[in-house]
Amino acid sequence: MLVSYPASIVRRSRFSTNSRAVALVLVCAFMWSAFWPAAGVAATVPREAVKNGSPYLVIHLDAVSSETFFELYDSGCLPNIEAVFRNGKVIRQAVSPFCPGTETLYLRLVNGNGRFDTCPTAWEYIDRITGSHTTHAETTIHLFSSMPRYALTQAIHALPGLEWLSGWSLLNMGRLMRDYDVVQFFWFATDVRGHMFGKQSQQASVMQLDRFIRNLTRQIEGEQFNLVIYSDHGMSDFQRIVDPDRAMAEAAAGDALLCYYPNLYLRDPAYAEQVATELAGSDQIDFAFYRSGPGLVVGVHSGGRLLFSMSPAGIAYRFEGSDPFGYSDLGYTGEPLSDQSWLDLTASTRYPAVPVQIFRYMESPLSGDVVVVIDPPKGLLTPGCPVGCHTGLTDSAVAVPVLLVGPDIDCMDISDQFWLHTLYRDILQINPRGLSSEDREPHYATASPRSVSLAVSPARQLYVRANIDDGGWGVLGEASVIRTFNLRAWIGAGIAARRTLEDTTAKTAGSSIQAALSARAEVFLGPLVLEWQNTLASAGRCSRVSIRYEFEGGSLIEWVHPTQLRVGIMW
Repeated sequence: MLVSYPASIVRRSRFSTNSRAVALVLVCAFMWSAFWPAAGVAATVPREAVKNGSPYLVIHLDAVSSETFFELYDSGCLPNIEAVFRNGKVIRQAVSPFCPGTETLYLRLVNGNGRFDTCPTAWEYIDRITGSHTTHAETTIHLFSSMPRYALTQAIHALPGLEWLSGWSLLNMGRLMRDYDVVQFFWFATDVRGHMFGKQSQQASVMQLDRFIRNLTRQIEGEQFNLVIYSDHGMSDFQRIVDPDRAMAEAAAGDALLCYYPNLYLRDPAYAEQVATELAGSDQIDFAFYRSGPGLVVGVHSGGRLLFSMSPAGIAYRFEGSDPFGYSDLGYTGEPLSDQSWLDLTASTRYPAVPVQIFRYMESPLSGDVVVVIDPPKGLLTPGCPVGCHTGLTDSAVAVPVLLVGPDIDCMDISDQFWLHTLYRDILQINPRGLSSEDREPHYATASPRSVSLAVSPARQLYVRANIDDGGWGVLGEASVIRTFNLRAWIGAGIAARRTLEDTTAKTAGSSIQAALSARAEVFLGPLVLEWQNTLASAGRCSRVSIRYEFEGGSLIEWVHPTQLRVGIMW
């Protein structure tokens, strides 16, 4: 039985929730990146090695439908992507699970299943069994805490004018693939541009990514790796703004617990049929679905009723009145079909596999007692998204591109259409959360006429660093605290002995040993690394700024400000 909630949560205004979304994204990105000590590691998740030998780079292209992507691809506007995948596999009809949104899809993708019982069904929802209420903020934190720590700052890169930061990130991809079997890269800019400026701006962002792909291939030319580009969901332009949350609240009146698209939670689920019928008569709503006993979901629309029934053979679809999905024109006659059979039959239509989409969604205890759908040309009332949205069952929301190439990808064995949530588990057969077999960081040794430095890594994200120069010596242990595509930060502690100016002038043996604390930051630009280190001891503070270039064979050259030049090796 559902618990009762205050009337204040009956209808959540999208003016308040979506206006907080960008702020939440930025806060989560910075907090998780800065304060999670083992950046990129979730200790509670079992780690598995990649099945085959080469690392995977998986590029998440946010909110680009198959139609939008292949308009560019087929017209030659993505020459670098086309060249990379010329000998690979290009999928035009992968289908993402309803309700299409990154918050509802990403966890299903990395978990490898389409179930909604443990994953969000919207930004805000209620568990119909326990009555627990999950807020927009909690879902946002859940989403970003599930992403790789090194990728969290990419939410900031999505802001208009900052996309170049993601291009910079791609230049450093070789470093991540050295340490991770699967590197996930998120191009969120297409989602932001599609919502705010529409399809043409979104396509311009895809073409910008294509130019960055050229830089990527030049940077890691000759290295063996697998490359995957996929979109998690689509985006539709709309011409008419509607407010389904208000429509649900009005139809349910005082019986509503929470109205948050696409879910309406009722105090008494027995009224679901009555409320769904009233909603279907509203010009705000295209479809309203409710459960009608075990194994049966009923949908209501302006032209009649839809019935989805489950049996051991699969899901069957019947309609009373008109067939809004046009499945009868495909030769379908009401027989039960498996999830994959539905996809094979309908993947290239305007409404891909709707019986599976709705029935699987409503199996979840997190979905509403009534589930409503709006399709283009309607769009949600959302101030932050005045042009595009991804809310419905049409191909513009759920049909997405997937491109794959690499030495460990068997292109001949991949179907021309599949459910997107099976990409990692079944298609690639990899664990996206798995670390590589590398158990340490690279060792470094550098020397100049005035100094010798050695950095030895006993384990991942740890260093023991020793340095001797004409100013003294120091030994420090360091741990990584922040890692992104573009930078890495370390903190450390140890001992140091630094000569003071008086010691140097008097040519004494040096000062006593002191405890020391250190902070070090590295900024990456391909093989070029800018490093800043600050060491604090009781005798004072010592800072060092250097630039080093790391050659492919393992040698390096380093300039230490102001005049010192070092050479060295890494292994």
